[in-house]
Amino acid sequence: MAARENQYQKKRLKQLEGDFSKIESYRYNFKDRLKDDINLRIYVAEEKRNVLVRSLIIEEHLAIEDFINSLLQISLLKKKGRTKKRKTPVQARNYFDSLAYKANGIFYGNTSIGFKRKIILLRVMGAIGKNLYEDLEALNDLRNKCGHTWRIEDVIRRGIKRDKIKRNVLEYKGKNLLNPDSLIDFLEICRKTLLKIAKKY
Repeated sequence: MAARENQYQKKRLKQLEGDFSKIESYRYNFKDRLKDDINLRIYVAEEKRNVLVRSLIIEEHLAIEDFINSLLQISLLKKKGRTKKRKTPVQARNYFDSLAYKANGIFYGNTSIGFKRKIILLRVMGAIGKNLYEDLEALNDLRNKCGHTWRIEDVIRRGIKRDKIKRNVLEYKGKNLLNPDSLIDFLEICRKTLLKIAKKY
């Protein structure tokens, strides 16, 4: 049994490595020139870094939004008196009836009210505090930049006077998130934020 499982794992790893290699070959179809052109190697390294940074920020945003959706569903759709007769702990799914399931479009998909409105709603309801709201707002701003800005390594010049310091596109509290240490610190803040939300339901 163990030998069969080990064989499957090796096959799966080979498949995944092949998938990655195929995608990379398509994205960087000039790989054969990398040995001779240092500028091209710098370009590829920057591109790989940017793709990874962008995807990590979007991934954290998606994870936190999923928890926010659950918190909103519990906060909005919970009905008083329904849990009094239950002897076992009530889970989120106990709060929903058929009408509540139809309301899922408020939180998910193309008809969703959007991340910004979700956190505003939670703040107005008193489900999250000011500091948590501001952290979520900053995360959403960064996610939008990742989703709508092609060159995330650029600096922002528009609206900033010439004698003022230019801001980086992906900047959090004055730190450029293309710097690995700043990115890791930011991702740790995201994880703590997620835990704060999870503890609320």
